[in-house]
Amino acid sequence: MIYASDGLTEVYPPEIIHIRKRGFTPPKLRVKLDQKRKSYKPGDVVEVIANIINTGGSTAKDVIVAITPGVKDVTVSNENIILSAISPGSERTFTITLLTSTETVKAKYNISILGAGDLVFLEKEEHIIELHKPSEFMVDSKISLTSVDDNIPRTGRSISNGFAIIIGNEDYKHMDDIEYAEEDAHSINQYLVQTLGYSYENVDVRIDQTLSELKGIFGDEDQVKNSEVFKRAQWMPNERDIFIYYSGHGSPDKAREKGYLVPTDCDAGRIDTDAYPIDRLCDNLAMVPAKSITVVVDACFTKIKGAKGPGLIIVYEEDAKKFTEQSDRLLVMACGPDQQSYQYDNHKHGILTYVFLRFLQDNEFNGSVSGVDLENYLTNRVKNGVPRVASYLDKGSQMPQVLGDLTTKIFK
Repeated sequence: MIYASDGLTEVYPPEIIHIRKRGFTPPKLRVKLDQKRKSYKPGDVVEVIANIINTGGSTAKDVIVAITPGVKDVTVSNENIILSAISPGSERTFTITLLTSTETVKAKYNISILGAGDLVFLEKEEHIIELHKPSEFMVDSKISLTSVDDNIPRTGRSISNGFAIIIGNEDYKHMDDIEYAEEDAHSINQYLVQTLGYSYENVDVRIDQTLSELKGIFGDEDQVKNSEVFKRAQWMPNERDIFIYYSGHGSPDKAREKGYLVPTDCDAGRIDTDAYPIDRLCDNLAMVPAKSITVVVDACFTKIKGAKGPGLIIVYEEDAKKFTEQSDRLLVMACGPDQQSYQYDNHKHGILTYVFLRFLQDNEFNGSVSGVDLENYLTNRVKNGVPRVASYLDKGSQMPQVLGDLTTKIFK
């Protein structure tokens, strides 16, 4: 009750003023999950798109989404996702990445959502994704594994404005050698010249490159304009097409979430200083003036021991983003996360290189071959793709990754 006065003698009758107190509506978070692909097989990288929506009446603060594996043979690459504040009616989207093994049948994972003041929005909710082994691997499908080094096609084509740099790192000073890297490089060279029509003088084969030599080819940090690839691109006429190939060791730096090309003088204990980062390669190539650039890397990013070695591949799409987000740019990696880049001993090539050469052998290059065609060929599970060849040879799972503009016309 409030009394009012005019300040003199008269006091007006009291007035009752009703003040409605609005109740506090707490934040409420709801999660919606969608698989990026309809089906996955054992050994695949499973990606789930997660949308966190605040359907409550106030802001959810200090939001953290915890993702934990539900079985031993599943690894979560991003266990804690910090979303900070989510206002009412807003949503946040992120990708959950699950690394499965070739033995995984059910990819189980748990989601918990926490907020400020020990607030629990969602308490350890289990989700399961069924993995299906393709029927093609259950039958003896016809597969043709002929030599790629006999009867190399001569097409009479000519790529006058293109150049290529081919690197085969085989003889390592401080770690295990790589078998067939030199054979890979020389076979790629023959196909570029005889089949695709590159001028002999515009294809350079470099064997056993050191760190200083890789820096000279692709440039050091913030020094791309001094690199060989940049200068050669400037010297050539417009509409130039560039092809880069690497066969050799790769290595991860899990702490920095980076992948590296490993030069032959690299110390295995000094990867971060003695190897060449993939993100620097992609950043520098993104600045090179060219109509198209195709990069093929036959390596996995491993713990060094072994051939091309088992281990977690650390070539994140973010590393390559500056390069792959441009038009007419393609990056081909030999295998997916937690996979090995295997070798085909009978033909003395890495499996990726063997299948890539088969692609060059089987196609007529009339300007219609695109990145989509290359991806479909390399990833084919039924005929002669990398996963089919690896399965036929009783190797582990190997699925190449093709990143970038898939509309790119290859080897015009």
